[in-house]
Amino acid sequence: MKESVKIPQLHELAAIEPAASSIAEDQLTYGNLDSALAAQRGFEYPRYDKLYATAEGSVQEEDKARALARLYMVMSAQRISDASSDASKELWTNRFTQGAVELYGQPEVEVAKSISSKRTHDLITRAEDSGVDSQLVEHFRNMTDGLDFDISIDRNERVDYRETARKVGEYITDRYADVFETLGFDDRTDPIDAEEFSRAVERGFQVLASSHDEDWKDWTVEREPDLKRLVTYAKLQKLVVGADRRPLAPSKAKGLFAHEILVHGLRGVNGKKVSDSLLRGLPGYTEADEGLGVFMDYAVTGSMPEVIADKYTDIALALGVVDGRMWPRKDMIELVSTRMLIQNELKDIDEKETEGDVMSRALSHVNRIYRGTLGNEFVGVFTKDIAYFKGFISMADYIHTEIQNGKSVAEVIDYLMQGKFDPTKESHVAELERLKHEK
Repeated sequence: MKESVKIPQLHELAAIEPAASSIAEDQLTYGNLDSALAAQRGFEYPRYDKLYATAEGSVQEEDKARALARLYMVMSAQRISDASSDASKELWTNRFTQGAVELYGQPEVEVAKSISSKRTHDLITRAEDSGVDSQLVEHFRNMTDGLDFDISIDRNERVDYRETARKVGEYITDRYADVFETLGFDDRTDPIDAEEFSRAVERGFQVLASSHDEDWKDWTVEREPDLKRLVTYAKLQKLVVGADRRPLAPSKAKGLFAHEILVHGLRGVNGKKVSDSLLRGLPGYTEADEGLGVFMDYAVTGSMPEVIADKYTDIALALGVVDGRMWPRKDMIELVSTRMLIQNELKDIDEKETEGDVMSRALSHVNRIYRGTLGNEFVGVFTKDIAYFKGFISMADYIHTEIQNGKSVAEVIDYLMQGKFDPTKESHVAELERLKHEK
C-alpha cells in the first residue's frame, strides 16, 4: 500500500506578516515568505492528489481546496516581492487580492457605503459637539467628503440584537461567575496592562479547570516580547499575550477574555473531545468563530467594539467598493490615524492614549489590510478581517432566531460551543452530526 504523503502545514498569516522594520515605511517587506514557501516545495502536486481523492461536495474537499488556495495566495505574495517590473508587480498584486477575495470574501457594496457614511457623519457630529480640535475635524471631513452616501441597510438594521445580547450576557456572567470573580476586572477602574491581564487569565484557567472542565488544566499563558496583539491557539492550548499590548479598560479586558477564552478557547476544548477537525476548525469556520467572539464580547460588556465596523469599511475603501477608487496604503494611514485621533479625544480621560500609541495602533490596523503586498502604489488587499463584522451579523441573527423559535439561551450556546464550525452552513451541521455519531 502506498504510504500517504504528509504535507507540512502552511501558516499563511505568519508568512505574510510584514517585517517590523518596514511597518512605518513607504513599502512593506517580508522576512518569513521565503522560509514558509521553502517548507512547501515539492508538495504542490501531493496537495492536488489529496484534493482529488476526496468526495465531491464534501467538507473534506472544501478543506483541501482552501488549503491549496492559501498556498497560491502566499506564492502570489512572494511573486510580488520578487517582481522586478511594474507590470509584474501589478499582475501579482491583482492575483493576490483575487485570491484573498476568493478565500475570505469582500464587503457588500450597499452595506459598506451606508456604514461608511453613517459612521463618518456620526463621528464628525460628536467631535464638533465635544469641542475636538477643529483643524483635525476639518481635515477628516475633507478626506471623507466623497463618502456621503444615502443608502439604507434596513435588512441589517431591522433586527435589534441588544435584547438577545443582554440575555446571553446574563447567562454567561452567571454561568462563569466564579471565573469572572477570579479575574477581578469588575472591581477595577484603572487600565489593565498586558502582564496583569496575563496573570488574571492564568487564574481564570485554574478556576475553569477546577469548576467547569478539567481539560483546561493544561492551558497556559505565554508572554511574547515585542508583540502588540493577543492570540488564542486552541490546538496548542495556550493564549499568547503580546507584552507590548496597550493597557485595557477593565470592561474591554473582560470582553476580550470572553471573546478569546470563552469562544475561541472553549470551542477548541470541546471540539477536541469530538475530533481533530472540530479542534482545528471546519473549512470556512473563521467568519462564524470571529463573529461569535465579537458577539460574546458585546454580550458581557454591553458595548460594541468600534473596530469591527472600521475593519469592514476600511477594507471596502481599499478595494474601491465605497467610492470607486482603490485606496493606497499611504492614504489609508492618513485617514485611519486622523479618525483614531478624533476617537481618542472623545474617550474618557483615563482611557486616552498618547498620540504615539494612537499612531502605532493605526499602523497596525492599516498594515493588516495590505499585508502580503508592497503597500505602495500597487494596491493589493487582504480581506480576511471582514470576518469580524460579517460574522457578528451572521451569529447575532442566528442566536436571535433560535431563541425566538423557542430554544433557551443555554441550548443555543451549548450547541455553538461544541467545536469550531459554522452553524449557518448545512455542510458544517451535517459534518458535526457525523463526527459526533462516529465518536
